[in-house]
This record gives sequence, C-alpha cells and structure tokens, in this order.
Amino acid sequence: TDLAEIDSALESARQSGKSMPTLCSEDFPLPTMGPRLVAAARDLDTGRGCLLIKGLDVGRYNKDEITDIYWGMGRYLGTPVTQNAAGDLIGNIRNSGRTIGEKNVRGYTTKNRMLPHCDPMDVVGLLCISPAKTGGRSLIASAIAIYNEICRTQPEYLPTLFRGFHYDLRGEGPAGSPDEVTNNRVPVFSRWQGRLSCRFHGRSIREGMKKAGHPLKGIDANAVDYVEALAVDDRFRFDMDLEQGDIQILNNYAVLHAR
Repeated sequence: TDLAEIDSALESARQSGKSMPTLCSEDFPLPTMGPRLVAAARDLDTGRGCLLIKGLDVGRYNKDEITDIYWGMGRYLGTPVTQNAAGDLIGNIRNSGRTIGEKNVRGYTTKNRMLPHCDPMDVVGLLCISPAKTGGRSLIASAIAIYNEICRTQPEYLPTLFRGFHYDLRGEGPAGSPDEVTNNRVPVFSRWQGRLSCRFHGRSIREGMKKAGHPLKGIDANAVDYVEALAVDDRFRFDMDLEQGDIQILNNYAVLHAR
C-alpha cells in the first residue's frame, strides 16, 4: 500500500510539474502513509528519536525520481534546510578522494571512519541508494543515556560539557574564513523547558578550540574523549548495516551517529 501511494504521489507531482525543491507535501499526497510520517515526526521529537524506513525499491526509479520521493516524504517530517555553504538541500555521500585529516573537509565526502557526532539541524535523514562494498556500518547512540552515565560515573565533567566549546566552522561560517569558529561556546548538553538536549561533534570541537587559541587539555579534553568513548560502548550503541532503499532518520538533539 505504501509503495503504491508513493508511485501515485510521484505521478501526481509529475502532472503538476512540481519537483524538488518546490515540491511540498500537498504536491506529494500520501493518504495513509503521510499521517504515519507526521506521527513519526512527533516520535522523533519526544519519543525514541530515531526512525528506520525499509523497503523503498530504488532500482525502479531514476535519480530525479528517487530525489523527489525522498524529498516528498521528508516534507511530512519537517522543513528542509541547506546542508552546507554551497546551499545544497540534499547532499550526496560519496568518497571525493579527500580525507578527514585535511583542513575543512566534511566527513561525508570521504571514505574515512566518522566518530560519533550530531549534525547541526533538528533532524537528519539518510537514504541508502547503493550500500558500501565493504564497511559503512551505521552506529547510533542515545545522547540521554550517555548523559546519565556521565552523571553516574564522571559528574566532574558536567560543568565543562554544559559550558561548551567553540566549534570549527570549516570555512563555511558567515565570514567564509578558513579559520572561523563559532562566536560563542556551544554546550554539549543543555536544558530548555525541562528537556535535555545534546550538540556534539568531537572533531569540530577539537579543531575549533585550537583555532580559537584554546587547545583542549586537562578535564576539557577528557570530557570530550569520554562522550566519544561512551557513544561507541556496547551498552549504548546500536549498529545497523543500511540496505538498499533504507531511510534512516535521527533527532540530532537526542541521538549521536557514526560510521
């Protein structure tokens, strides 16, 4: 039923002349699947914080059709935002030949291992069109479970994690400078209206603090290392090998992910 609705929605969009990025949920009608996606968005916000959709037969569609399907479904979950300074609304995750060790390189453009982190938007989605020949396993971990473990085992790290760090903007900040960092410290953990949220990216923290003239050391360095270690701890991590047609969606305030 879902797949038939997707095909019908794609045909409806085609007849209206709409495509990504002007395509909205009204142009991509999913009578029964749409309300379930809206409910899933609420669960992403206040429930599990993660969602895996399986079974999209991407082999039946061309690249533009796959993009419109992914975009159309996503419009039931929220409002799209740009991925980078180039203004890309959908990014292609593939090896560009560069490495994470190079200055201002985005991890998703490399084939390197990516350590646990959050992306800088509310929700991040990933559609698997072609699984990796080797490697590429996806790891997710609950930021709230990690916080609770820090409270239990290393509470002395909490003040520095709540104070936060300057983040490396990787040449994509307002000034476009290759050495630009966030003006303010970004907390790893923060509370608002009784809810705990997380924002963490170890590499951006380490590089940002170095560029800001305050290289991580002592308890600050230990705290960042500990968050990364807990995120890959078997007690808190969940691994998944994304198959062709899988769509992974995560709440960046509640879930860390890695590759």
